[in-house]
Amino acid sequence: RIVKLHGSFPNIRPYIITEEDFRTYPQQYPEFVNTVRQALMESLFCLIGFSGNDPNFLQWIGWLRDVMGNQVSPAYLITYEPNLHKAQVDLFKGRGIEIINLAELKEGISYSEGLEFVLDYLNPKHKEHWNPEVNIPRITSVDDVVKATKIMREIRERYPQYLYLPKDLHQYFADIDPFPNGIDKSVLEQLSLSQKIRFIYEIVWRYEVSLSPVLIDWILTEMEILSFMQVNCDPMDVHYLLEIQLALLTILRVNGEDNRFEELVEILENWTLSSAQRHKLYYEQCLQSLSLLDYKKVRELLSQWNVNANETRSALWKAVVLSEIGQYNEAINLLNLTNQRFRQSLLTQGFYQQIAITYSNAIEEALSLLEKPNPIDTSLVSLKEYFIAKLSDAEKKPSTTYENTHKYGINRVQMTWHLGTNLSSRILYSYKYMRLVELAGYPLGHTKFVINEEWLNVATSALFEVFPIYAFRSLIRSRSKKTTLTCFNRKNVLSLPIDWADKQYAIYQSRIDEYLRDDSPIAYARKIEDVLLPSFAHLAPRLNIGLVQDLREQYLKCYNQNRRGYDQSLYDVILNSLFAQGSTSANFDMFLSVPETEIRRLPWSSKWIKMTLIHDKVIESMITYLDSYNDEDKNIEMDRLWYLLSADLNALQRARLEDAVR
Repeated sequence: RIVKLHGSFPNIRPYIITEEDFRTYPQQYPEFVNTVRQALMESLFCLIGFSGNDPNFLQWIGWLRDVMGNQVSPAYLITYEPNLHKAQVDLFKGRGIEIINLAELKEGISYSEGLEFVLDYLNPKHKEHWNPEVNIPRITSVDDVVKATKIMREIRERYPQYLYLPKDLHQYFADIDPFPNGIDKSVLEQLSLSQKIRFIYEIVWRYEVSLSPVLIDWILTEMEILSFMQVNCDPMDVHYLLEIQLALLTILRVNGEDNRFEELVEILENWTLSSAQRHKLYYEQCLQSLSLLDYKKVRELLSQWNVNANETRSALWKAVVLSEIGQYNEAINLLNLTNQRFRQSLLTQGFYQQIAITYSNAIEEALSLLEKPNPIDTSLVSLKEYFIAKLSDAEKKPSTTYENTHKYGINRVQMTWHLGTNLSSRILYSYKYMRLVELAGYPLGHTKFVINEEWLNVATSALFEVFPIYAFRSLIRSRSKKTTLTCFNRKNVLSLPIDWADKQYAIYQSRIDEYLRDDSPIAYARKIEDVLLPSFAHLAPRLNIGLVQDLREQYLKCYNQNRRGYDQSLYDVILNSLFAQGSTSANFDMFLSVPETEIRRLPWSSKWIKMTLIHDKVIESMITYLDSYNDEDKNIEMDRLWYLLSADLNALQRARLEDAVR
C-alpha cells in the first residue's frame, strides 16, 4: 500500500503546503489518519521523499508507541544525506524511525541510483527457490555412494549462501539420519580415500547447514578416522577433509572431549587453511575457552585473530567473543563498521534479498543485544522462536535408551543414543537453537543482564538430557542462575554418570580458586557466582566427599569475603550432602572444626545434627573439647553444645552434656 499524504503535483489535490493545512489535517482528512495508523500497526512503514518531521506524522508515531509499547515495528526513512550527522540518526531512532542513507551504499552514488537499487532489492523476483530435499534409496554398492555424493553435491552447490537457513527450509532436515533407508556398511570399506572423503563431506555439510547434531554412529566413526589419520590427497580433497575436521572439532567441543579437541586443533594448525577455515578454527577455540572460563587464552586468541570488517560472518563471531569477556565497546565498533561495509557491499556483490536479510538481521540483533536483554524483531528471532516452539511441543517425558561402545581401538567409550520420535524432536530443536546462537554470533551473556533467559531455559533444559556438558557450558557463558537451578534439578543430577560431577569439578576448581584469590573482572566473576557455584552445590550429592568438603570451604570464603557467590540455601545443600555422605566421626570432626564465627552466623540447625547417630565417644569428645577452652572462649563454644543437645540423645548422654554445661 502506497499513501500520499500531501498530494501530488500537478493533478492530485488537495496540496498540503501551508502551516494551516498541516494544523487542520486530522480534522479535514480523518480517513487518511486512520489509514496511516492502521498501516503503522499492521506492517512495516517506509518513508520515501519525506523528511519525517511532519508534525502530524510525529504525533501518529508517538500515538503508536503509546498503544503498542515495545511491540511497535520500526519505520524506515529512506534519505540521501552525504553528511548525515549521528545526532540526527539518534534523534530519529528515539522516535522509532530507522534511517537508510542511500549515500552510504557506495561512494559517489546518486540519489536516483541509490533509490533504484533499494527498490530493485526489495523486488520479490529475487527470492531464491532452493530445494535441499534428498531421496536416496538404500546404498548397497560403490556406484550408489558415487550417485548419492553427486546428488548431495549438486544441492550444496546451489545453496544460496544464507548466513543461517531460513525457517521454511528446516523441514527438509527434520530427520537426524540422512539415509533412513539404510546403508550397507561394508560398502564403505570398498571406497577409495577420495570417494570416502567426498561422501562424508557432503553428509557433514548437510548437518552443518541445518544445525543438526551428528548422532549416527557410523558417520561419527568415519569422521574420526579421516580426521586423525595421515592422508595424502589432491587439493580439493584436502579442502573437504579440513571441513570434516572443523565439523568434528565442534562435535568434540559439544561433547566436552577436551583432550581430543586440543589434539585436533594441533592437527589443523599444521594445515594450510583458507581464510574462512582459519576464522572457524579461531572461533571454535574461543568458544571452548569461553566455556572453560580460560579468559587468558581467549585474549591470546583474539590478539592473533585478524578480522576484516568486510568478512561479515567472522566479524560477528569475533564481536560475540569480545562482548562475552566484557569488551563491549570493541564489539560494538566492529559490528558498526561491519554493518556499514555490508550495506556498501550489497551493490557490488549482488546479494539477493532473502540472503542479505540473514546477514543484516544478525548484525542488527547482535548490536541490539549488547544494549538490552530482549532482541528486536527479525527473521533470526523468528527462527529461534520456531525452534523453541518445536521443542516445546514435544512430549515432556519421552523414552530413550543408550549403549556404550568402544571405538577406534583407543580405549575410548562412545555413547550411542537410540532416539524415539518425540525425544528426537526435543533434542534436535534444542541443539539447533544453541547452534544457531553460535553461528549467528549471538551473545549468550552480559555482565548486566541475562539475554533471552526464557528461551535459554527451555533450550538448555531439553539439551541437558543428551548433551549435559554442552548445556552446562552454555549456562556458564550465559551466567543465568535461574536456568542453572532449573537444569540441575534432582532428577537431572541423579541421571548423570557417577563420575560426571567429579570430572567437571576438577576442570573448574582452579577457576573458583582464582575468583576467590583475585579481584576478577566482572564478566568472569558473574559466571562463577551465578552458574559454577550454584551448579556444584546441587551436584554435591554426586561429588566425592573430599570435593564436597573443598566446595564447602569455597562457599565459606565467599561468605567471609562478602562475595555475591555466597548463597545460604545452597550452602545448606552442601552441608546436607556432607552429613549424608560422611561417617559419624567425620561429621563430628567437621562440626568441631567449623570456625567459631560460623557456628553463630551459619544455620547449624538441628536437622544436620539429627542426621548423625551420636555415639558415647562423640559425647566424650565434646566434653573434652569444651574443657580445652579458656573461660573467654567458652561462651562461643557453648553454641556448639546447644546444637548438639538438639540431637537424638539417650537420657544418660543428655545428662552428661548438661552436667558439662553446668
